[in-house]
Amino acid sequence: KESSEKYTSSIWGPTCDGLDCIHKSIEIPKLNIGDWVLWKNMGAYTISAAVQFNGLPFGKPLYFMSKQFWDSVKSAFQTVPRKYVVDTSVMRHNSSDCSNEVEDDMLPWILEDFVEDAAVVTIQ
Repeated sequence: KESSEKYTSSIWGPTCDGLDCIHKSIEIPKLNIGDWVLWKNMGAYTISAAVQFNGLPFGKPLYFMSKQFWDSVKSAFQTVPRKYVVDTSVMRHNSSDCSNEVEDDMLPWILEDFVEDAAVVTIQ
């Protein structure tokens, strides 16, 4: 459940680099361990440049595509990812000075195990 109280925060990427600032100052609800922050267009470097600094594990990738493209993928291949999410309620619009809005017709799907009980925190 998302709190109505907001906190001025900064959001950083996984590289442990001082240049890996996603947002310098943004109002967000209180986050707990295991909460998710959904952000569009983070770039491929977020996985390849990530380090396990202080024992923090690598995040599991989530892949997003339009329903039209997803239908094309399913029809082109005999096998599809073993787990995927078609519930678009986990997607909400977000905005910042470095992100576009997520379209309502985007379907999230994941190639690895999906953490079903994780909270989704959205930036509005």
